[in-house]
Amino acid sequence: MNAYQLYKDIPDETAAVRYLQKLGLIPETKECENSHEMKLCVSTVIRWRCFLRGCRKQVGVPANKELSGKRMKKELELDPGTTVDWNSLLRERSLPIYGEEGGKKLTVDETIFSRRKNNCGRILPQQWCFGRICKETKECFVEPVANKASETLMKLLKKTVASETLIISDMWRSYSQVSDSGYEHLELNHKYNFVDPLTNAHTQNIERVWRSVKERSKKHCGTRKSMLEDYMYEFT
Repeated sequence: MNAYQLYKDIPDETAAVRYLQKLGLIPETKECENSHEMKLCVSTVIRWRCFLRGCRKQVGVPANKELSGKRMKKELELDPGTTVDWNSLLRERSLPIYGEEGGKKLTVDETIFSRRKNNCGRILPQQWCFGRICKETKECFVEPVANKASETLMKLLKKTVASETLIISDMWRSYSQVSDSGYEHLELNHKYNFVDPLTNAHTQNIERVWRSVKERSKKHCGTRKSMLEDYMYEFT
């Protein structure tokens, strides 16, 4: 069975469980510690459950030694680099979609990757990134930049954002030229308020974007700096 046939015959989690039961890798029946018959429930987590009132025991499906740590590239006729190559190709195809931004309100912010916590640990190469999120459409745009200087951020802003857009930002000095560049500009002083008491404007949406981007990086145990821009395009 190759990868194509595997995807065809096993389209979802339920079919996968039935297939593994057929092979004897997952038992078809199980009893709880109180000797009650349990039912195998398939959702985001596969668990054996006892539905008898007064018991309600639950146990997970343990990892099978037949599958643990095995690389099945030969059986599925897959080269180890196939998935990586296809992901890279799809990211390249998505680049033209990343175009000029529109919208009446746009929240902007900058962040840094590979910051050392409490200045401890080895020194890591740092990368600044600039992000924008549209209040109306919820579209977000993030990409690495050489630095967080005003000239760098304003050049990117002029290139991608229509002049009639309202820019919402914190009071970082790099945004001091926003109003002079033909944009409406609303600055939030986080020393006093995180949400503007008059307009209810805030930068929490873009902060949430940064959290999602960095969670993705942590999930993959970091991101190669040369591939960071491609991963940013994939995220947006």
